[in-house]
Amino acid sequence: MSYLEKYHFWLENEYFDEPAKAELRALSGNKEEIKDRFYKDLEFGTGGLRGKIAMGTNRMNIYTVSRTTQGLANYLLEESPKDPHFLYPQNYLDRGVVIAYDCRHKSREFAETVALVLNANNIKTFLFEDIRPTPELSFTVRYLHAIVGIVITASHNPPEYNGYKIYGSDGGQIIPEIADKIIYHINQIKDYSLIKKIELFTATKKGLFNIIGSEIDQVYLQKVKELTIRDGDDLDKSIKIVYTPLHGAGNIPIRMILKERGFTNVFVVEEQTHPDPNFSTVESPNPENPAAFELAIQLGQKVNAEILIATDPDSDRIGLAVKNNPHHGEEHPFLSLRGSETTEAISSNIKSVEQSSHPSGIDSRFRGNDIEDGGNDTNLSLRAPVGSEAIPSVIARNDNDEAISTHNNQYTVLNGNQVGVLLLHYILSSKKELSQLPTNGFIVKTIVTSDMSRVIADSFGVETYETLTGFKFICHQVKVIEEKEKKSFLFGYEESIGYLAGDFVRDKDAVIASMLICEMAAYYHKKGLNLLQVLEDLYKKYGYYEEDQHSIYLEGQEGEKKIAEIMEVFRKDLPQIKNMEIVRINDILIGKSYHPKSLTLKTTSLDLPLSNVLKIVFSDGSWYCLRPSGTEPKIKLYLSFQAKTKKEALQKLHHVKEAIFKKMNSIIKPV
Repeated sequence: MSYLEKYHFWLENEYFDEPAKAELRALSGNKEEIKDRFYKDLEFGTGGLRGKIAMGTNRMNIYTVSRTTQGLANYLLEESPKDPHFLYPQNYLDRGVVIAYDCRHKSREFAETVALVLNANNIKTFLFEDIRPTPELSFTVRYLHAIVGIVITASHNPPEYNGYKIYGSDGGQIIPEIADKIIYHINQIKDYSLIKKIELFTATKKGLFNIIGSEIDQVYLQKVKELTIRDGDDLDKSIKIVYTPLHGAGNIPIRMILKERGFTNVFVVEEQTHPDPNFSTVESPNPENPAAFELAIQLGQKVNAEILIATDPDSDRIGLAVKNNPHHGEEHPFLSLRGSETTEAISSNIKSVEQSSHPSGIDSRFRGNDIEDGGNDTNLSLRAPVGSEAIPSVIARNDNDEAISTHNNQYTVLNGNQVGVLLLHYILSSKKELSQLPTNGFIVKTIVTSDMSRVIADSFGVETYETLTGFKFICHQVKVIEEKEKKSFLFGYEESIGYLAGDFVRDKDAVIASMLICEMAAYYHKKGLNLLQVLEDLYKKYGYYEEDQHSIYLEGQEGEKKIAEIMEVFRKDLPQIKNMEIVRINDILIGKSYHPKSLTLKTTSLDLPLSNVLKIVFSDGSWYCLRPSGTEPKIKLYLSFQAKTKKEALQKLHHVKEAIFKKMNSIIKPV
């Protein structure tokens, strides 16, 4: 059917209720909005659905959620006979599905819809009584030996979005092979009337619909607490910490775990403690964006806090800001340089922004979505969604967590790579000192995460594995290595502020990360150091790395075409940059790595799942990578450059970035 035929079908079919039809009737005459809502089905992307909340086949609503859930139910019913029943006391379907949700609009309604569709298919469900962090959902799937987990969340997206993520029985987000099978069953549902229904009272009476209370919380938090590395006299637990949950699910568990660890000076941003689906106090509830720290910084200044931490709405990702030390840059005898290294200081990767005249002290470039790319003069537009008649505009969002200036330039917001290497070094060095570092330890990172982590891991004799972008791939790799090679997982992270330690959760976990970050900060504080000084010493020891990333938003049907065209053009004709020799092209769509100028030079296979990702590697080990998002209308650009000095690395980065944006602009807005 055409988009107009689908629109009229929803208006005329008795399956859709009157409020849904009223919303759609109000669109009469708005051809572009009707087209955007009905030109396709909301795609089941990287692990599930994500979209704007509204009526239509390309929106999040009870009908698209029900259709997806019926497809999942059909998949589970198909898998049931294959289950090795001797492993568990319950039969396959009675092991059930765990369902969690965050504070977003309609999250509870969607969660109950999911549960009742599954119940109507005779599949038991366990629904959390209230909002919970996504990583607790992962833990609960493993703890209850459930067959699947589902969380209703759109993570850090704007308020008008919601989403639906599926987790396997191992507690990890489903990988593409499983997703493809579920998608097949979803696509078989052409008639919404085939979706099964059951009343809540009936499902409860039959024992199919079950509620999970605080009993799981206590078990989960105890497991988190067991990840403690240092305690007692090693830590200064009086360190002042500011925390903001950004209106999300992290408020209670993170405050509880820090209290149980004995941190006595935890200050919470009260305006952001209560669940709020509109995220009223922030432009975006994304702790990758320094502007999200505005209220935390104000409180930090008031109480003289050493660190500020912020979690996103479903509390799987965490951002960190550190108080600037007035003596930052002085020598510290904390880390010894390797024998082969020069003692010449390498400039810090902490980037300062000139103090703004904005009352909050936050540079205006970081407010909202229209974040300019200082340093390039291309014509990338920073405006609104695309209409089908026009060439798409671009919203180019700088995702790099640069330092933000406050009054007296008091706090620095670290990016995900910086927090990752701090945690990695703290974990490995502490375990080595305490004789807890296993000889077969390993870490996992993504292909777009800093290579500095590999250098650090190598220095401790710890192996590094790489995966595609996304924590589902990190955790799947952890599972495979643990099971097949019997190695010990130590740490996993990605540049987009996601971190994991331990073996009881199979997703990024801001509750775990918050505890380890505070422990780490308290340890160094006891030694008279703050985390900026420690990071500076790490750069001196391991080398200088400069990373950056951007999201180029291209919405609507025309936007999809432009994203595909960008990838196609870059595969055929890369921008050439003076004094930067390309030595490898890693095209993960075909699973090959090759030299750009000669097929006779060694071509190798990439040990990664096929995916629409293109990574360009230069002779000095620097690289950039292009990847269309699987959940949002955008293409992401990642850049990583290494050099002997900060100035040199930044020059390389801006030179390459300018060439990339110039080429993108020629595709998006041809002359």
